[in-house]
Amino acid sequence: MTSYHTSLSSISQRIGRGLKTPINHLKRRAREKLSHPSIPSVLEDEAAKLRGKPVLFTVNDILAADAPRADGRLAYPQFDSFERYTLSDQDDIAMRLWHKEATRLHFYLQNPDVPIRFENRTLFSRGDEEGYKTLSRLADKILTALSLCTLDNEVINVQYCKNISNRNKLEKLIQQAHVAAAADHGADSLDTKDPIQAANRRREQEALSDLISYVSVILARLITQTGTGNYWQATVLCVLVKHVVKIKALLLDLGSNARIAAQEGESALEGSRNTESKRWATLVDEEEECEEVLRMIDADTKEGLTSIDEADVAAYCVNQNKFRSGMSFALRSIVSSLRTSSRPGTVATSFEICGLVYETGFQGFKTLLFQDKEMVYSATSDLDNLNTADSSLRILGQTVQNLKRGAPRTAPSAVSATTFIEWDYRTTDQGATDPSLDNARGSLEPMSLEFMDDIITILVPLATTNPNFVSELNNFRGIMLFCCESDELIHPYQETNFTAFFRVYTKQFEEKKQPDGLLRLKTAFQDGTFERYRLIHPSDNNPESSQLPSSRSATVKSADKFNDRIRLMENEWVADESSIIVPCPTYVLGVGAIAMILAAGGLTIGFTVGDRIEGVDPFNLATYAWVLAAFLVLICKSVLVREWLWSDFLHLRVRCRSVSELEAVTGVRAQLIIAKLLHDESGGGILVTRGPYNSVFRHRSSEGGIGFAIDRPISTTTMLISGLTPLKVVTPRGQALVCLDARRGTGLRLVGHQANVADQYLVCEDINRLQKLAKAAGGNGGDKGKCMRLQLLLSNELKWKRVLGIYDAQNVVFV
Repeated sequence: MTSYHTSLSSISQRIGRGLKTPINHLKRRAREKLSHPSIPSVLEDEAAKLRGKPVLFTVNDILAADAPRADGRLAYPQFDSFERYTLSDQDDIAMRLWHKEATRLHFYLQNPDVPIRFENRTLFSRGDEEGYKTLSRLADKILTALSLCTLDNEVINVQYCKNISNRNKLEKLIQQAHVAAAADHGADSLDTKDPIQAANRRREQEALSDLISYVSVILARLITQTGTGNYWQATVLCVLVKHVVKIKALLLDLGSNARIAAQEGESALEGSRNTESKRWATLVDEEEECEEVLRMIDADTKEGLTSIDEADVAAYCVNQNKFRSGMSFALRSIVSSLRTSSRPGTVATSFEICGLVYETGFQGFKTLLFQDKEMVYSATSDLDNLNTADSSLRILGQTVQNLKRGAPRTAPSAVSATTFIEWDYRTTDQGATDPSLDNARGSLEPMSLEFMDDIITILVPLATTNPNFVSELNNFRGIMLFCCESDELIHPYQETNFTAFFRVYTKQFEEKKQPDGLLRLKTAFQDGTFERYRLIHPSDNNPESSQLPSSRSATVKSADKFNDRIRLMENEWVADESSIIVPCPTYVLGVGAIAMILAAGGLTIGFTVGDRIEGVDPFNLATYAWVLAAFLVLICKSVLVREWLWSDFLHLRVRCRSVSELEAVTGVRAQLIIAKLLHDESGGGILVTRGPYNSVFRHRSSEGGIGFAIDRPISTTTMLISGLTPLKVVTPRGQALVCLDARRGTGLRLVGHQANVADQYLVCEDINRLQKLAKAAGGNGGDKGKCMRLQLLLSNELKWKRVLGIYDAQNVVFV
């Protein structure tokens, strides 16, 4: 591939020839293009079906998307400008480079079925330790260039809109630029007299350009497949184009450019000291919603504190800053995933990246559970996030299939493949049988990735499946909607019912001995650990655990039984604050029928026997029958529930106040009941629970208060299927459990190697001691088949230093 340095040089030599579409003309067309788009529009229900289809806009639409209003009175700042880093005639050079980049991206968007892959054999070859370290070094350079882009945009904020500027952030970016400049020592310059060093630098520049080009194509396809809307797609692509072009320009001489950026940042910081606003770095931080800033600007304008022209420019800066902040995060997340682990002593070729999408709850809700190469676990169950993750998984699957269909390339004979990928993605129609039923366990066949460019081809789209990335991309889309001046809405694509499993790992990681008591996601996927149907198949040996039937026919039969029970629970059960009302006409009518038979039988005996038995009044037998019938009704009315009001009994219903009562009345397993209660609670249910085993519930009654009693321990299967994943962590006192809580509707939850003091976690401390006590009890004649009980508490005081993995909680229940 031709290096970006060659492209920039050839373009700069043709300055003055003009452009087919001048920048001023694009700026004049920008607002009317977005306000009255000539691009063919589609209806909302049609737009939902266009995932992966060709885009409807042109290259010029992309270039014009974020231009400010054509007003000669105002001087709008140019974000992502690299004027100070290159030659003069900035508009001419910039437009040529933007046009070239936009044309490249537009081609892949117009042809979504065209395979894309990272191809570079000049710098990368084998997928070994050296290859991963080289990739990490290039990723660090791109991240440095991204920081310089953010620094330049922060300088614009200081000059034009202090409401969104931040002194601490600016000082940190300036320090990063100084570090990058000091670490260079002229090594990044292409103007070296050493031919070998110059050749190496050109090879590295080509690899850097190829890498950022591939990342931008993957991101562009994802952007257009997460939602329809001319404003959303064209504007974000315009920001992406300008961001990528500036990154490539900065990478040409990163050290010198870092020094220039640091000087500009220091000048802006020094110039703002005398005219510093009171709102500097106090009202608005990086995470605050941009509409709040716009309201403040509007309020200042009405009060006469800011002129209309200044407010207009400031509002433009707010929008542009938020657009670029979101794009910078997306690029940074993908590129950061290409770096080697930062933990000391970590081998670059020893890692595992794994993800699982499985169904939770009972209404088609899903959870994405993800483990990155740093062994950090994250999860999301938000429907919008899962819909975006579906687009990421489709792109990843398409990339895997393209690699499989590609022409085989001979690997170096002395090196065998060390990196592998396993992949499974299944879809069904909405409302159909759970796609996980079609999972052929043990059918995962790893595909070897022998060359480094093939590995990079997989790692980049794999990074977009991270719940953290998916959640931030959706937040970015929401900011776009609130900040845009166009009336056009952003329509999400139609949701699909899918499950997925993906895993990229190395031979060194697979051969490394794993700690005891941990469950790998691959094992959980193949064993069906996360499948909901385990809730209705109790094991013969352990009443608190369950197992799936082995045959396909039995599985389908159990699925039908499961779905019938869920429909019954959803349609006929009524919950209030402390109880669940269940219709039971069969039971009540059966009891009534038996009582009436006894009573009628007694009367029949009285009339038919008459005086044929001397000394016996036959109607006394009728009295005894009536007493027996009444006693039967009283017994049957008390055997299922502790208290059954006559009004409920006569209306053929029963009010259950505990899990055990509900299980006795309905015949539904306790674990399925608890899973349903957890599902409804996350959906806004009003049921309040009480002990003794309600630690995982959020709506708990105060001590001694009324509520629905959770009087059965919660099994591991119930927790996993409800979105609670127990993770084993290392603490100063030993090992503990921390639950990754991704129950229905959770936007993003993360458990890293350090606790977040602002969050509360369900934890169980010092599980080693509990396990030793359980083993000692079993060894001294205790019941070895009895489940070990672990007490979960909601706390923010537990501190840990490392996450080991998912806890393999066999023969364990949580209380």
